[in-house]
Amino acid sequence: MAFRYWLLAIALDLPEPKPRHVNLAGANLYGLHIRGRSTDRRLNLARASFQGCNLRGGARVENVDLTDADLSGVRGEAAEFSMVRAPRINIADADLTGSLWRRSDGSGMTGVDSASLQSCRWLGCRLDETVLPHLLAAQGTVSCPQRPNDSKPSGTTTDVRTFEGHSSSVWSCAFSPDGKSILSASDHQTVKLWDAQSGECLMTLLNGRTNQQATVDLRHNRILWASDEA
Repeated sequence: MAFRYWLLAIALDLPEPKPRHVNLAGANLYGLHIRGRSTDRRLNLARASFQGCNLRGGARVENVDLTDADLSGVRGEAAEFSMVRAPRINIADADLTGSLWRRSDGSGMTGVDSASLQSCRWLGCRLDETVLPHLLAAQGTVSCPQRPNDSKPSGTTTDVRTFEGHSSSVWSCAFSPDGKSILSASDHQTVKLWDAQSGECLMTLLNGRTNQQATVDLRHNRILWASDEA
């Protein structure tokens, strides 16, 4: 109840409480929109405990500081995290299947090995390179921002391969769980399956749709794609 009052105070631009520590362990936050005032005035939930709480039902976390927060055991299928500062969060045993992370800082994230991250989308997020294999193996989508001091492939010390075949914009790419294949979906109404090592196009599927998203499900020998067209 006190936490919901806090969110209401922010929504109504009223003075808000400033607790030293927030404990939401086991709380039912189903469908709740947890939102700070702005990216400059984030809701301070640093070191908060969300252990085992319910973030299902399309719950949204936006403009929040989750630095060092404990999200272990969270049930947050299809939850959305936007503009969240979350370095060193613990997601051990959390179920974040299908969740969306947008323009958030997840550097130093722990507990990835035991979390359920199937089909998560990480768009414009800051992530450690060590967690990327786990996210891609879970058939996730990862888009990380380029930072000024990031190294760039030189072509001499890094293997770089260009896959040619699409004649229009590519909307999504996904590695197969075994890392041997790459799937790409383009605005040219085609979905292509590539050999990741040789760059050979193994298959082209004509879909007749634009703005496609695609992924590979080798467990059931399926290729899945969707479009924003009806």
